[in-house]
Parts: sequence; structure tokens; C-alpha cells
Amino acid sequence: MVTAQYGPHDIEGLPPSVKVYHYKGMDDLCLVLSLECNRLYSSFCAAQNTEALTSGGRREIGQDDLITLPQTEGTQSDHVMFIIQPSTFTRDFLHLAEDRPFRGRISYSPKTNILVVKMPLPAHEQASIAFDDTLKLALQEMDLHKAIYSWGRTRLTSGDGITKEADGGWSPRRPPRGASKRPSVVIEVASSETSGKLRRDAHYWVDPARGQANMAIAVKVYAKKTQITIEQWEWNSQLSRPISKSCLTIKKSGDKIHFHPDQPTPQLLIPFHLLFRRPAENNRECDIVFSTQELVEFATVVWGMQFENEQA
Repeated sequence: MVTAQYGPHDIEGLPPSVKVYHYKGMDDLCLVLSLECNRLYSSFCAAQNTEALTSGGRREIGQDDLITLPQTEGTQSDHVMFIIQPSTFTRDFLHLAEDRPFRGRISYSPKTNILVVKMPLPAHEQASIAFDDTLKLALQEMDLHKAIYSWGRTRLTSGDGITKEADGGWSPRRPPRGASKRPSVVIEVASSETSGKLRRDAHYWVDPARGQANMAIAVKVYAKKTQITIEQWEWNSQLSRPISKSCLTIKKSGDKIHFHPDQPTPQLLIPFHLLFRRPAENNRECDIVFSTQELVEFATVVWGMQFENEQA
């Protein structure tokens, strides 16, 4: 077994229990992710009897492949890390087509040679889709739904060489002259990952020297309870750091859905100028507001996917 030489700061806030493998090629990576994905689904869907280690030419992952110790039951993460050299990453990933042979979001730092792969659960994916649907509906009411691009999991590289994929993003189709072609608003969704990791992802996207987004929306879907936290981050140029602009939590107790902290009118607001990178030009153009009812519907859709086995 190889002794780990990477501390928590090198792995972007992920806990030490997250597994780290040596990268041995794309086929091997896909096998590892298949195994870890099965373990992940088994951990979060206990009712399903998932067989993680089946035959058919698939090898078991041996201890010599791991840099960290295996996780104990109940600590399964939706992240896996690989140690990979920058030249190999460029060859195998930067020119990889969108129909790549594995699911998940990637993040790579050439400084640490660490590739992080996030394996989204169904509720994770549903949160991204539901948020996009709600945003598009609000824009359609302004007749601006065709005026933006949806970036999806588009891969972007910042000036420091970090390559990263968000869970979603949006930008104007016609950005101001001289503006970079990148998402102006980004969404990151977390399920089993720590809140610290989610914040670090959000901070990356609003950093003008890195992600260059005007706003990052961090959605935390708690793994084993009906609770969702949505936090909005922007860059404060005076303080030269990200700041939290709003945070709301949606909970469900029995059949009742409520918000914490209690607000007179819980809502989520995306300023028009942050999304379109220009001021509103007429009365039709205004800030995008997710109403209380729309937030309830968003949470209900996510929980319906997350706990579908319990509701069946």
C-alpha cells in the first residue's frame, strides 16, 4: 500500500475517507467508478441488493490500487479521486468527447495531480434539472428563454490550470463586447459531500481569476432526511473574497413543508444584471424570482426522486 502524501487541503475539502486511486487508463477508471457507484447506490438505497463485485471480466479493486484506506460501511462518498499526471490528463480527458464512457463531474488540479470525480445520485441530477426548468419558466414569462445558453456540465479551465465541471450554468447568448464566453450563473449540487466542499466549489466559480461567474448557487440535498439548503454566493471586490448573499433551508416534517430560518416570504432571487451581464432595458426585464410555491415544488420533485422507494 502506498502512503498518502496529500492532506485535506489538497483534496478541496473532501474528508480523508474519500478513496484515492492511481490512474491506470480510461478503462481501469471506468471499472473503478462502476464499482464505487454500485457501493454508493447500495449505501443510499439499502432496499436494493446491489452486487458490487460481479464477474464478467471485472476485477476486484485490490489494496495496492488504493492510496487511502477503504471506507467503513456508512461512510460512502459520492467522490472518488485519482492521481494522474498533467500530460496524461490532457491526453485522456481534455479532448474527450461529451459521450465519454462514464457518468459524473470532473475536477482536476495540475498543481496536486489530483482528479476528482463526483458521481451524482438521481436526486442530485433531479435538483439540477428542476432548477433549470424553474429558471427557464421564469425567463419564458419575460420572453427571454431563448436569450440564454444552458451550459450543463460543460468543462472549463481557469487561468491557474484547474479544469472543472459544474452541475449546471447559464449565460446570455449575446454577452457584452469583450466578456468571456463562460457561464454567468452556476449551480453546484451536493448530496453526500460535505458542506465545506460545496462552498469551496461555489467560491471557485465566483472568483474572477478562476470561474469568473457572477453568482454561484449551492444546493445541499441531505442524504437521509427531507431537507435542502440553498445558498447564493457572489464575489465581493472590496473584500477580495466570496460572500454569501442569501441562505434558505427547506424542510419537510410529516406532510408539512416549512422554511428555516422563518422568513415572511421565502424566495430566491437572481438579479437580472448578474445573469445577463447588463442592466434591464425595459419593464418586461426584471430580476428572476423563485417564489415560495416554486421552491416548495422544487423540493418536492427532488424528494420524490430521492425517496421514491420509500413512497412506492
